[in-house]
Amino acid sequence: MDGEWSRSKILQWERMNIPEKPIPEFPLTYKTPWFPMATRAKLGVGIQKELEKEIGPLHPLFPFHPVAFAKSGQSDDILAVLNDGRFAFVHLVWHGHIDSMPTKFPVSSIVNTLDAVQAEIDRAAAEYLADE
Repeated sequence: MDGEWSRSKILQWERMNIPEKPIPEFPLTYKTPWFPMATRAKLGVGIQKELEKEIGPLHPLFPFHPVAFAKSGQSDDILAVLNDGRFAFVHLVWHGHIDSMPTKFPVSSIVNTLDAVQAEIDRAAAEYLADE
């Protein structure tokens, strides 16, 4: 699949010499393809750095200082907590910099509650299983 994270790509991120820092954890039931990045701290740090490179001052998430905490193993989608207590699903573009359309990319959607996050994880898991 396009954008699919292979095991080797994940391991490559984990082997990078990036200092570890705490990744937020939330009481969610992760279902494939989603996984918490707290179990893969170095991957989480690398994802956070990319998120910070892509979210510039014109992006809607910029004022909320998103912190990545979960990743889809099927795509470049991540979950982030915002500094106002809401959550965002973000599709990273992996440019390593702010996009030429900084208000649009990376594409993101904000949800207000953990229940809404769980509902999206459940929906994505059902879709993933249907595609197998």
